[in-house]
Amino acid sequence: MNVLQIILQLIILWLTISINESVTGNKTKQEDPSSLHCHADHSMKVHYHKNEKSFKEMQRFEIRTRQLITSRRISKPYVIPVVFHAHGTNFAGHLVYDATIINALEKLNDNFHGLSTDYNTVHSVFQGN
Repeated sequence: MNVLQIILQLIILWLTISINESVTGNKTKQEDPSSLHCHADHSMKVHYHKNEKSFKEMQRFEIRTRQLITSRRISKPYVIPVVFHAHGTNFAGHLVYDATIINALEKLNDNFHGLSTDYNTVHSVFQGN
């Protein structure tokens, strides 16, 4: 296994853990005790039940907000920042050059866009299905 493969596997592992936390909500932070939770949702439900005009205004606002979010999703690419921590130029007996890291990032981008030659052989865990 060469340095590039090791770097790619580490990146994929990190992305998998990050995506899992985002999708499943399994985070490592401590849950707040229920006594400290904000009761704004309950208060707003009571308010909207008593004030139909406010409820309709909130619905219109939600529709406009969703339209704005949808229009922005389509018009711009989403950028995922990537950081490589390379301490020195020697990794497990192999030299690490800038070109090695740049090549790893290019391969990661190709994989992300489904352009790698082994795209159809990717393990189902990483296919996002």
